[in-house]
Amino acid sequence: MSYPFDHFIAPRRRLIYFFRHRKSNVRDFWSTIQKNERDETNRPDCAFIQGAPPDRWDLFLAFSDASRKAGFMRASALSSMSPNITMFSPYLCDEYLTAPHVSPRGPLEPWCAGISDHLSDVIRDGRTRLEAIANGFDQAAEIALLLGRLGEAKKLRQTALAYFAAETLSESGSFAILAALRMLLGLGRMERAMGRFDEALFVFDRLASSAMVESFEIGPLVLSAKQLADVESQFSEAFATIRVTATAEVLETLIRAGRYDLAITAARMRSVDDPIWLAAFRSETIATALGRMGLVRESIVYLASIITQRPEYPRLSFEQKRAEALATDGRFDEAHARLELIAESLEEQWTHVRPTLGDVALSARTSLLLSILGGHAKSARLASRAREFARELGDVPLEAELALRVMESDAPRDVRADAADALTHILLATGYALTIPRGGVCLFEAAMAPANEPRAPTYPALRDRLYAIAA
Repeated sequence: MSYPFDHFIAPRRRLIYFFRHRKSNVRDFWSTIQKNERDETNRPDCAFIQGAPPDRWDLFLAFSDASRKAGFMRASALSSMSPNITMFSPYLCDEYLTAPHVSPRGPLEPWCAGISDHLSDVIRDGRTRLEAIANGFDQAAEIALLLGRLGEAKKLRQTALAYFAAETLSESGSFAILAALRMLLGLGRMERAMGRFDEALFVFDRLASSAMVESFEIGPLVLSAKQLADVESQFSEAFATIRVTATAEVLETLIRAGRYDLAITAARMRSVDDPIWLAAFRSETIATALGRMGLVRESIVYLASIITQRPEYPRLSFEQKRAEALATDGRFDEAHARLELIAESLEEQWTHVRPTLGDVALSARTSLLLSILGGHAKSARLASRAREFARELGDVPLEAELALRVMESDAPRDVRADAADALTHILLATGYALTIPRGGVCLFEAAMAPANEPRAPTYPALRDRLYAIAA
């Protein structure tokens, strides 16, 4: 069976870097990269190479047949040219900072009750009814995932997909198709969460190219080109959002699967229609992949170019990536300086603008690395402020992570006591199960029996009601 990214793989053994505007041998390229890297802190306007912006270079990756079957890069060709840095580092993080805004994850039982109430109150007039059902399935699957019920979360996605596939023949056919495509996005995420990366890539790739296919068929959903064209004409913005989101999901799945070579290739396939967030997401993918491939110094230079030449991108997110790469390269003082810059910028920003969930997520990551590098006082202060905003925004997992960091810090006793009280409340009143493994907070525990869920007592009834609607 072939999968959507087979065509990215070339049957040769060497790794070849080629520039459109300048053909140079590998040694010349590497010496230029190293020079730019040395000059990076003194020349903030430096480009990736010889004045060329980062979106003008081509990276062609070649593999042996064995690498093709294994799905990862042969890195031996780099051993003589890159530092001996492992792909696994306590300073690097693969979580995306440029992803679009997501809804906060609140206490589970009120969340379940709210979905049930909305389903009861919704006006059943075609589109409104279908939209409420789609939102119900989406959120119920997310709750199932947070409860550790991966099998149930996937079944909810599959049930929703079958239901909306059948509804495509009704009067609300176009909207049902749009809802079915949304359910496919969720199903792809579930496949990824379960480690089924090829299946996830297949779903996301089909969604990303849905505007260019003659027919579309995944599971029970079978659509013609005319049906897709009708959906695009009636719901152009929503249809485009699904396609660009699927493109981002492809990149994230390749990173999660450790297929960093293919992630770089896919990230460079830019489109003039890409929204700014997707363009930034592509650049973050390249930086993450370079770091995980052991090309940390190249990642540092690339990030410097992005920060100086792409002012429309979220600067602080890329500064965080650069700090992580600097720490991985052993340049701890420079990394610490970048982190302090991020912390100060966030605190200044919060005096004028209400923080977003993205700001809080960035704060959590910055405070963690500050703590690892010994900046305990700054880390505690940032985590303490961010925890308050996480509580105001209603995101329980972020609040728990930040509360734990404050508790483990050398913050004043009353601040640590307040964080401990917040963590106790989360344990007793929100439905989230906390375990504390080495290196972080895990918000899962083993699922209960299907008919029993003490952490969210109304969840089983919500799940069964959605199944009944789709029957």
